[in-house]
Amino acid sequence: TIAARTPAQTEPSVGLDGFCPVSLYHGAKSTDPNRTVWTEGSPKFAVKHRGRIYLCASDAYRQEFLRAPDLYAPCLSCYDLIHYIKTQQLVDGKCEFGCFQADTGRVFLFATQEHCDEFRRNESYYSQLMQSGTEPERVASQPDGSPVR
Repeated sequence: TIAARTPAQTEPSVGLDGFCPVSLYHGAKSTDPNRTVWTEGSPKFAVKHRGRIYLCASDAYRQEFLRAPDLYAPCLSCYDLIHYIKTQQLVDGKCEFGCFQADTGRVFLFATQEHCDEFRRNESYYSQLMQSGTEPERVASQPDGSPVR
């Protein structure tokens, strides 16, 4: 069972290096090889979710994110799942070591290429751990801090 604990931070960090999570999701699910996946987000369309700030590319994408934040935000709030399973410590994953879950388009970020490769070799096992996990209540909030759900 995976239960994420967010480390104490004074300020939430920006997830996905400022790229739009909704654009990333739609690009990963697209069959069009020319579709842009990595689209820069804008602070104007920022949203806070599970201790991270995500920058969306438009207000429409921001609203879409707020309707289903866990669908668009990287799994485990941008932390390296493999590192967490092995050590029970949260370490930020990096976009350069990220991968898409084949059947859902969900994004997983890892701190190292080795962890990314390990996830790919055992994707169904790790995905099942995430689905059966009892993560803390998932709450998204608007930039002003008001709850979405």
